[in-house]
Amino acid sequence: MSLHYQQTGNGPALILLHGWGLNHHVWSGFTQRFSETHRVMAIDLPGHGNSDMPAHNHYQLDSIADAVAATMDQPGIVLGWSLGGLIALQLAVRHPALVERLILVASSPRFARSDDWPCGMNPNTLADFAGQLAQDYHATVQRFLALQAMGSTHAREEIRFLREALVQAREPNPAALLGGLQLLQYSDLRPQLADIHCPTLIINGERDRLVSPQTGKTLSQAIPRARHVVVKGAGHAPFLSHTDTFVELVEHFIGGGNNAD
Repeated sequence: MSLHYQQTGNGPALILLHGWGLNHHVWSGFTQRFSETHRVMAIDLPGHGNSDMPAHNHYQLDSIADAVAATMDQPGIVLGWSLGGLIALQLAVRHPALVERLILVASSPRFARSDDWPCGMNPNTLADFAGQLAQDYHATVQRFLALQAMGSTHAREEIRFLREALVQAREPNPAALLGGLQLLQYSDLRPQLADIHCPTLIINGERDRLVSPQTGKTLSQAIPRARHVVVKGAGHAPFLSHTDTFVELVEHFIGGGNNAD
């Protein structure tokens, strides 16, 4: 499985992994900010943007992480948002030599709530999205985009940007959408978190309705060299709603600050 990516700039590698249903265009503003100092690779996940689906439509966390690793010709900083953060975690577990620093944005090792993981999402919400995909996947994607911006102080602008990013590439493959939702429903990387030893920054939006700040706090306690930051007023996409604050956090972390050493 090969993945399409957009590469700009020169310098240390910065790998960007987008969330469910979107593509590399969601990082356009962020890429511009970092391409002067880094070689930025914004990857399209399988079945999204310009990346093809895996053979036989097998959408598995291990193979996707391996495909991301195959695009990297040197170790770098890996930044994953939402579903992309789940894949970034798996990449750090399976290919630790490739991940010098890890940045997780509005993500979780287990998205679905359970008796021993009360900070997760209501599993019925994810199940509802999976069921609605078969009925009208266009409407389901639009509903999910709106949910990502809900609660943010800049919700209207975020929804507009997410919709614009979506149409700048070909539509996501319905099988990829279902496969991605199943990863969110059933993946559980909590047992592997103690094995992640690279410096890690975990960023949450204060008003995120999908992944709570408590999730990030709990995650940061499980990864040995992690630091947790909450962006006030932000929802699920703080890199869109509070870009300057987000960039400052990432720049400071990349420069070696606040790495929990």
